Parts: sequence; C-alpha cells; structure tokens
Amino acid sequence: MAGALQPEAGPPLLPTPELTWDELESFLDSLLERLQRLPGANPRLTSSYRHGRRGDDQEGIDHYGNYDDGSTSTWQCRARESLGPAAVKEIVRETEVEADRHVIVFGRRASAPGSQGDARAHGLGDLGSA
Repeated sequence: MAGALQPEAGPPLLPTPELTWDELESFLDSLLERLQRLPGANPRLTSSYRHGRRGDDQEGIDHYGNYDDGSTSTWQCRARESLGPAAVKEIVRETEVEADRHVIVFGRRASAPGSQGDARAHGLGDLGSA
C-alpha cells in the first residue's frame, strides 16, 4: 500500500562500534557520571568508579557503583565484534567482585542466539547494547 507507514527497526544505536576499548570505557565513565544526576531514578546511582586500569588486576570488572537503596553494581566493557554464549560465560567466570547486579557493556548489538539466556541464567539480566 503506497504511503503506508512502515514500522521502524528500533531506535538508532550510538556510534559505539567505532570506539576502541579505552574509548568505550571512557564513554561508560561519562554515562555513569550523568546517571548520578538523573532525576527520578529509582534506585539512583550515587557513586561509581573505575576498578583499576588496563593491565591492573581488575577482578573481572571495569567499574563499580553504589545506589541510594544500598544496592551495588559492576560494569564490564566489551569492545569486540561479537558476544556469544561462550564469551558471556567467560565474563561470568572472570567476575570476582560481589554485587547485587552485574552489567556487560557491549559496544555492538547483542543478538547472538543464546547470549541473552546465558546472561539471565548467571544473574546478569538482559544484555543491552550501547
């Protein structure tokens, strides 16, 4: 039917696929800083910091944060071409820091079959793409 509206494929993605690992981690720094000022967030992120630098023993995480309800979170950046089930399992195995939630920040669309299920099975929730 001519002139009919076509559904959109989804919101446009940020240009994170072009970022290097260091740039993706710096992007996350800025994002977490802004989330601390997000009005109405529940729970609200109150503090976050980089958990070491490349080459340091980071205990499997890149960032650690605290929320105003007392809960905690970790973030692990992955700037790679794909993030399949084996990679998710590797990230889970490498994570040594205890937290209420663990987030994988992936610079591309997370769509590999099985990745979402593996993430949920290990308490990581849904994979989100930056």
